[in-house]
Parts: sequence; C-alpha cells; structure tokens
Amino acid sequence: MVKIIILISGLKFLIALVEDDYYIATSTFEWFPGVQIHHSKDLIHWKLIARPLNRVSQLDMRGAASSEGVWAPCLSYDKGIFYLVGERNCNPEDGVGR
Repeated sequence: MVKIIILISGLKFLIALVEDDYYIATSTFEWFPGVQIHHSKDLIHWKLIARPLNRVSQLDMRGAASSEGVWAPCLSYDKGIFYLVGERNCNPEDGVGR
C-alpha cells in the first residue's frame, strides 16, 4: 500500500510511503544537481540516496540566477515505479532554462 503524506511548512512537500520506507525529493534550487532523493525509516533520520538529474543534458543550470532552478519537486510511487515531477523556475527574459 502506498500512502502520500502532505506536510505544509511554507512550501509543499510530498513524502511517499512505500511499505515501511519513506522517500522525499528535495530541491537544490539554483545549484546543480537540482533534485536530491532522501530515504527514512522513521521520518527523523534521513539519508541521501540519489541525485536523479546527474547530467547537464538532463538539467542545464549554467547561468541560473539566485532563486532560479528546480522548485517543489514531487516524488510519487505507483506499481513499483517512482515518478519525479518538478518545475524549472527561470526568468524568460534572460533565456536561461529554455
């Protein structure tokens, strides 16, 4: 059974519960690699387990200004597959992020 826990503290975070394991995607904002995946068994102790966007071809952060980058990544799980969704915040006038 998969449950999604929503915690609101200024930003919305989704924590995926898969059996006895919790997973969360966090943003590195304007810093590469953009997204990190953490794992916990108790919601207190978290361990970095993956940086899924690990190539510039997946997310080009060159030239990103402060407050640009990946915002509010969302990790979900269904039938054995994790899905990661996020948005690339950028200034359309400077052409970064296109």
